[in-house]
Amino acid sequence: MNVGLREIAKEDLPLIERWLHANHVRSAWGEPDTNLNLLSESPGQAAWRAIIEADGRAIGLVMWQHPSREELDVAGLTDIPTSAIDIDIMIGEPSALGRGFGPRAIQRVAEEAFSDPKVPFVMACAQVNNLASQRAFAKAGFRIVREFDDVPNGLYVLMVRDRPEGADSPKEPDPRFWEIFFEVYEGLPRQGPGNHACAAKALGLCRELPHFPAILDLGCGVGGQTLQLAEMTPGSIVAIDSHAPSIKLLQAAIAERGLLPRVSAVVGDMARPEQPPGYFDLIWSEGALYNIGLKNALDVCHGLLRPGGYLAFTDAIWRKENPPSEVKASFDMDYPAMGWLEDDVAAILDRGFELVGHFTLPDEAWWDDFYTPMEARIAELRDKYANDAEALAILDQLAREPELHRRFSEFYAYEFFVARRPISPSRPEMNQAHEHSVPQCH
Repeated sequence: MNVGLREIAKEDLPLIERWLHANHVRSAWGEPDTNLNLLSESPGQAAWRAIIEADGRAIGLVMWQHPSREELDVAGLTDIPTSAIDIDIMIGEPSALGRGFGPRAIQRVAEEAFSDPKVPFVMACAQVNNLASQRAFAKAGFRIVREFDDVPNGLYVLMVRDRPEGADSPKEPDPRFWEIFFEVYEGLPRQGPGNHACAAKALGLCRELPHFPAILDLGCGVGGQTLQLAEMTPGSIVAIDSHAPSIKLLQAAIAERGLLPRVSAVVGDMARPEQPPGYFDLIWSEGALYNIGLKNALDVCHGLLRPGGYLAFTDAIWRKENPPSEVKASFDMDYPAMGWLEDDVAAILDRGFELVGHFTLPDEAWWDDFYTPMEARIAELRDKYANDAEALAILDQLAREPELHRRFSEFYAYEFFVARRPISPSRPEMNQAHEHSVPQCH
């Protein structure tokens, strides 16, 4: 899809108002009426605003401006010059989330900003727990400089993209990249590490589930693990993801397997899934919770579980110091807050859960349903696009991920955690069971 920018018109205000009231926007931007009043006013001489369009359809807005000296000093950013450009972005349409439109719009704005030779760098300020925003800016070439306390609004990270030296600004990623990306990923059994054996092992740690559990699968993607859960338990499952095309594929698979109405798939926001509080016996999430910040995700899950309910999730962790620069750069772009095993355990306990157990996914869980079919899919598409140099270059870029894992997997891992919301409000001693308590998954 082509991503473009156009001026905001008065006729756009009702659409912007709807976006501001959407749960995923409100959680980051705050009070809708205050923001609508601000956006209804003229931006002034040192500020610009634009509607983001994907193939001519309005999906969000972006703002960029020279910050005032007063604004910077109040935030403690006394070393930042007013000649810098500050960028804010909102993807308002839920169906447009997670599809690469944000980074491409940010690229466009950065290129426009650097057309002014007096702009030394462009910057962004993202809430520390807004990892989705941080990833969008990282994919557009920004790096985290430091945290700062924007009283009374809380902790933020300052992200900066410097003006390229001796060269023109980097070009916007090829508009075909995301088309090819989804052509690869949406056909895979899984869109991240995991397999049936590990899912069964984690489910086995949930020893006191009712016979017909109510299950919520957060960040389900195309639902490989959702369908496996439906095989392993007779319970009801609600699967949620923000990417509408993935949900459509999962809905078709559910219907084809005759799983309706026991299993349903809906487009939704993990941060505000609009499900009844204290209802679910089990919340499942493979490789997705980090998208909204792990601690924030744990709070969301705690509120949705009944007392005694289980949370089973996977998360990427470091397991060896001093990773190669290409490994560090890859994870800094996708998961800048990625920590170590003890960091995730501490977050689980801090958020009021009991830790039931955890284990490291074996290497076959990366390959059997993920990287091996990915490499096969890439090979198929190389044949399809044999005479298309642009598509082949994108496929080469995507093929680097499994090759990176093949060379450097000892530096990082996926850990499967099973936690439980305590039955009693007063939390008992934590049961920190480890992987030796059950057989390894293979």
